[in-house]
Amino acid sequence: MPFYKGIVKKLLLKSADKMVKKLLQLLIIITIFFFLGKMLYQDWGKISSYQWEIEPTKLILSVVGLLIAYFFGAFGWGQILRRIGSRLSYSRGAAIWFVSLLGRYLPGSIWSAVGKIYLCEKEGISKSKTGVSVILEQAYVLITGMVVFLFSLAFWHDRSSLHSLFSIFFICPVLLIFLHPRPLTAVLNPVLKWMKKAPLVINLSFYTLLKTFIFYLGYWAVFGIAFFLFIDSIYKIEFSKIVITSGIFAVSFVIGYITIAVPSGLGVREGMLSLLLSNYMPAAVAIIISLGSRVWITAVELLGITSVFMLNRKSLNDMPLRGKG
Repeated sequence: MPFYKGIVKKLLLKSADKMVKKLLQLLIIITIFFFLGKMLYQDWGKISSYQWEIEPTKLILSVVGLLIAYFFGAFGWGQILRRIGSRLSYSRGAAIWFVSLLGRYLPGSIWSAVGKIYLCEKEGISKSKTGVSVILEQAYVLITGMVVFLFSLAFWHDRSSLHSLFSIFFICPVLLIFLHPRPLTAVLNPVLKWMKKAPLVINLSFYTLLKTFIFYLGYWAVFGIAFFLFIDSIYKIEFSKIVITSGIFAVSFVIGYITIAVPSGLGVREGMLSLLLSNYMPAAVAIIISLGSRVWITAVELLGITSVFMLNRKSLNDMPLRGKG
């Protein structure tokens, strides 16, 4: 009897732990959106009096630009996979990459990676190689995103101090150190050990990783252009601010991504966007743009998945999403 009591107790504790985590996630999301909503309510007079004029051409261009950025992301991951010795056709790689995007809408930041590993295993690619490709992809997306943000600080309107410039000259070289396999694995392997995962072995040259780094800088540049066009389609902003808005978008994405408590950085990304954009536009407008960007991004992600289905139906129809019985 005590044996069964122990099992029941463990199950109850596990269930309670899951419930607490879900409540915490909900609390974070509700709190952020409550404050954003409160600010909108307080400034509703200004919002209603503002002459809102959406420019369809710029909005469409922003959608096209964001879609291109996503295909850049799929191509970049495919290139990493090839460089570590795994062959996967571009169409098949894009299909897996886009399908795995759906994992971002689940709590935690692991489900997109789990999706890639599972689907690649069905293609005959080992878990270890896919795992390395996913870790490298995420590491370079986050590192280059922070570099883009730090670079953008030099263009901020407050030039009363050179603090932002000093931060660029000091922090960027620190981030660039991780282009070399040794420092990168030295940081990542203790984390993987803590997660009870196999250590990361990177058999890539510094030159190869440098090319990957430059590629992801280009990836963020396309993202930045698309986001600027999205803002400009709703609220008139000077073209000279494109570097700043690109940096703001990059750091908001990074912070939202590393906040694993909520799915797809929900609320966190919008809060950060609103806070930083309010330096260059009314706070209420910044909130509307940040909330609108969530719809914009989600719509483009769904459009990307649909595009992959339409362009290569056979590739996705043959994809073993449920494994082999």
